[in-house]
Amino acid sequence: MLSVKKFSIETKNFIAAFLPFAICSVSVIFYCFYDFLLLTFCIPLLLCTIFANRKILDSIFLATILSFSIVCFVYLKNGYGDDLGYSITSLIVSGSLIVIFFKITHSYVSNQERQIQFIYNVMLKQDELIEKLKVEPLTKLYNRLALDECLKKSVEGYNGQSVMQSLIFPISAILL
Repeated sequence: MLSVKKFSIETKNFIAAFLPFAICSVSVIFYCFYDFLLLTFCIPLLLCTIFANRKILDSIFLATILSFSIVCFVYLKNGYGDDLGYSITSLIVSGSLIVIFFKITHSYVSNQERQIQFIYNVMLKQDELIEKLKVEPLTKLYNRLALDECLKKSVEGYNGQSVMQSLIFPISAILL
């Protein structure tokens, strides 16, 4: 039987962000005589905001800068356009827009990371409060809420055992 290697979420996100970058880069490198295609480098940067991962964004940005450098070399070497000044201006404007898009997406990703961290901290605090609700502060023993939860789990976990068996073990765990 073939085993399928499972990728982490971060690896899947990186692949999903890198594929549009590769498509955009190839289209720009081979068809760089269309000035508007120079802006397609911004698409993968914007897509990185979906993943809320600064590491992926930085990797895509570095790859974009490298690919844009190749495009600049090809663009100027082959002399696309009638006017050299126009060609250089197009490259400068496109490069500036790429940097601006990076700054914008970096800002979005930073805000998303802060929001995710806030939600995670709230969730941890909520779990901590729920655990505190299950223990009586004076006796440090589990209370009725913990007993109800344990009984509910026991009844849900009843797998053909006798009812007494399914209730005795969890209750004994609470009492010990």
